[in-house]
Amino acid sequence: THLSLVPTQLWRLLQAGFTPQRTQLRELLLGGAAIPAPLVAKMTSLGLTPKVSYGLSEMASQVCTGIPTAPGVVGRPLPGREVRIVEGEIQVRGETLFCGYLNNGEVDPGLNDEGWFATRDKGHFTSEGALVVEGRLDNGFISGGENIQPEAIEQRLVDNPSVAQALVVPVPHPEWGERPVAFIDWHAEAVTEQALSAWVRETLPGFMVPDAWLAWPPGVGFKPSRKQFSELARARVDFAV
Repeated sequence: THLSLVPTQLWRLLQAGFTPQRTQLRELLLGGAAIPAPLVAKMTSLGLTPKVSYGLSEMASQVCTGIPTAPGVVGRPLPGREVRIVEGEIQVRGETLFCGYLNNGEVDPGLNDEGWFATRDKGHFTSEGALVVEGRLDNGFISGGENIQPEAIEQRLVDNPSVAQALVVPVPHPEWGERPVAFIDWHAEAVTEQALSAWVRETLPGFMVPDAWLAWPPGVGFKPSRKQFSELARARVDFAV
């Protein structure tokens, strides 16, 4: 009756002929990656609007849940959970918070003096009090003095009807320090690099348009490793003058 999936899993289910009317499914949660607007629209047309969710293992999974309304919006905290933003970082605490990390037989609580857990996720609240998750703080990088959060580029890319999934990583650049490079997994027929660049530029500043486009590597699971993709990009792309 309830499913929690990453977008790639749902795309593959739909490609295999999945329709919610033939099941007892009542609620569908999406999380773990940028939520494609075409995917939400497809499910809604089939009679089941998915919910978006934000969670982490340290909080026994779900923290916020809501209706997908805009990129990154994940709704309000669930009962028994608290969320706050400190210097752009999402912090959580509540009844479901873990006891800590087991380290050499001892428990390291990993919390501050007030019992808050720092997630290393970047975010903010809307004027209505909904949480917006912008990405991992550790994923951000600087290009020519401009801050780039790769998840923002990925969200724009997966909103393109031709793109099944996307992942953006920085690659060293002799002039700009680092530049974004995008891996693209297509639904079917690919569009041109020029068309993708124009698509990104419609809603994001020019410095966030990737400088190179790479094919999605085969055999990647439902949660790709950003580290592995970064190593692959650096092996394939050389911006050296």
